[in-house]
Amino acid sequence: MKRITENIKTILFATTLLLITSNVFANEVRPTVKVLNAKNKVFALVIDDTKLTDVNIKIIDTEGLVLLNEKAKINNKASKSYNLSNLPSGTYEIELEDDISFRKQIVKLTFDKLEVLNEEEIKIHKPTVQKDGDYILLNALVLDKGQIEIAIFDEKGVELFSEKFEHKQTIHRQYNVANLQSNNCSVRVVVGGKDFRTDIKLNR
Repeated sequence: MKRITENIKTILFATTLLLITSNVFANEVRPTVKVLNAKNKVFALVIDDTKLTDVNIKIIDTEGLVLLNEKAKINNKASKSYNLSNLPSGTYEIELEDDISFRKQIVKLTFDKLEVLNEEEIKIHKPTVQKDGDYILLNALVLDKGQIEIAIFDEKGVELFSEKFEHKQTIHRQYNVANLQSNNCSVRVVVGGKDFRTDIKLNR
């Protein structure tokens, strides 16, 4: 019965979701990507970074059901709007992910309006991981100076190395992989409760 209810909710949402473009917020200065309350039960996704064109957006209910998962193409001259009027009242998570960051925004839906809860916004900068010769270079920014976990795995998924840091805002690490007996490896970074994984080709 629960699965049927979930499917109905998803289908209802997907088939009635109104996707429109609007220039309502086009001239407002906002940091990269922002969720703004438009009108009634509509929120707008706005971008002011001309280099950023793709943003992956998810809308998730309190039970963890993903109601929407799409890649939105947006430019700095328009905003994309989402109508949630056919969803039940309650709170919903909006997850926005681009090339450099991950952001979670909570919206509250009542019988007559939608409210963007700005005080509950969470933003995480994605760590950068790249290979430079015999080294893997890792840089991370931890806005809340919380915990960050780093682990390196071989191509079979065996953990080779791990370390944790707390109360640091910036992390700069380099790992020597010259003697690693593997063709490939992966680097896993957990920051702000979000798991990021990067696959590295070692070109053996």
